[in-house]
Amino acid sequence: MTHSNALPVDSVSAGELGSYRSLSTLAVVAFVLGLISPVVFISPLLLVLPLAAVGTALLALAKISASSGGLSGAGLARCGFALAIVFGVAATARITVRNELFRRQAAAAARQWLSLVAANQIEKAADMLTYAARERLRPPSPPGQRAPAVDRSQAAALLRQDPLVRILVPLQQQKHLIFTCRKATTVANSGGKRVQCTYKITNSPAAPAALIVAVRRSQGAQGRVDWLIDAWSTVPAKL
Repeated sequence: MTHSNALPVDSVSAGELGSYRSLSTLAVVAFVLGLISPVVFISPLLLVLPLAAVGTALLALAKISASSGGLSGAGLARCGFALAIVFGVAATARITVRNELFRRQAAAAARQWLSLVAANQIEKAADMLTYAARERLRPPSPPGQRAPAVDRSQAAALLRQDPLVRILVPLQQQKHLIFTCRKATTVANSGGKRVQCTYKITNSPAAPAALIVAVRRSQGAQGRVDWLIDAWSTVPAKL
């Protein structure tokens, strides 16, 4: 005859049964989202992850609080919330600092290019143009014909005929022009790689009201970062 040491079900107290609490699924999700929040440093678009973690954690804490002890996982929810806040704020600050640095670099490149144009150093100014900017200097090709790419010497010759050159060179011959950056704005959806700079010539009443220069960030030789001129336009002075 065998004997069993197992306790009958009736011997388990009601208090022990009542002490069991389910783990909140939302708390687990919030914790997991908080753990993967560092991926936000890969792309600003991934900021949605820490935002989702914060929202899920708050919802989890609200449900846990309303469960009257029936749900557990508040610690996981708080941990996920904290991780999301830390990484979300750090990534946002990184993007802000990066874009400000890019704006300053782009504004400096735009000022350098405008100074070269005004000084009639057209070859050097042409060297700072993107491929697209050089192509836009060319007159339109006849329908159905594809013209060859514009090389360095052609770009310089075409740039000499540009209205901006014809405006700045004579003004520079009268006095040394002072270019002041009024605004530098990162173009949306460019990842900070394209900045539009608005300049004003502050010491010549005959100058245009504004000079708008679009600058693009590109990878140069040996990993060097170059800022190249992608487009430009003038805003005429009001009469």
